[in-house]
Amino acid sequence: MTKQQERDQFIAQLVRALPEKPAHVVADAARLLMRHAKTHGNLAVAECNGPGDYVNRIPYPEAGHIYAEHQRRIEKKTQQIEGRIIAICAELGLVAILGGDPRGYTVKVKLPTGAYNTLGGREDGYGVPQ
Repeated sequence: MTKQQERDQFIAQLVRALPEKPAHVVADAARLLMRHAKTHGNLAVAECNGPGDYVNRIPYPEAGHIYAEHQRRIEKKTQQIEGRIIAICAELGLVAILGGDPRGYTVKVKLPTGAYNTLGGREDGYGVPQ
């Protein structure tokens, strides 16, 4: 399945799961969720990778400051994007499940229909494509 097909399928799942809301509103919210999920995933990757290899060539006290600043910046951005994701889901009446492991979906939603696309099944929710 291509990325575009996965995105189209996510929009279709949301529209089917929320028949009481206008389809264009749900589709716009789904696109915004996917955009924010991509940012959330990128932040998870940045947190795992650290500030970069150049830190290894810097004396320890300086490197410690760089690591700390990198961590603060990532945490602040992650909190901001998670707040936006939760707000969009609340607007739609959905529950967001947020994770920090960049190897899979970092953002999942629980759909009222019980549909899922993850190995965790119904309880794990539907992964938002990045």
